[in-house]
Amino acid sequence: AALRRAQRAHARSDFLDDGAENLAVVLSQFRGPERRRLVGALDELCDGIVDVRCPVTGDTVALFLEERGGRRIPAALLSDGTLRYLGLLAVLLHPAPPPLIAFEQPEIGLHPDVVPEVAKLLVEASERTQIVVTTHSRTLVDALADRPGSVVVCEREDGETRLERLDAARLKGLDKYGLGDLWSSGELGGNRW
Repeated sequence: AALRRAQRAHARSDFLDDGAENLAVVLSQFRGPERRRLVGALDELCDGIVDVRCPVTGDTVALFLEERGGRRIPAALLSDGTLRYLGLLAVLLHPAPPPLIAFEQPEIGLHPDVVPEVAKLLVEASERTQIVVTTHSRTLVDALADRPGSVVVCEREDGETRLERLDAARLKGLDKYGLGDLWSSGELGGNRW
């Protein structure tokens, strides 16, 4: 895949392209607090990541994760999930995001333990831009339990789509259950059946 190879140094660097073919170029632009937050979020994924390196050689930029002890892992050897997570980070931690960002199932390919961190990053990013996310992940919905109003349930009734924002008052007395459990049990709607 193109995002595993060295990328053109003069590729778009302001925002991630579809397919993330410019991931190394975009990440090379992260500086100061954004870079520290990026490395901190990577440490959540895999303890021991201490830096993201994007060296420029000639007219290309490569991507490496640096572990404690100085070992550098090139993008070609990173798992699909790690590359997906890096792509999410490039969007969610971007210092100047666009006015609207939409994600379809951001949890795909990620270890379930990282999904709550993704939810936290989504919430943080939503303070700087509008975020729309579709998901089938109970874990992601559970991670939004303290913000039930941010969850909109999609139902199909009589061939039409109906969207309903969760109401915290409606959930009173059900707080011993996780939102994901309530959703998958049919209590909240939005089920495939």
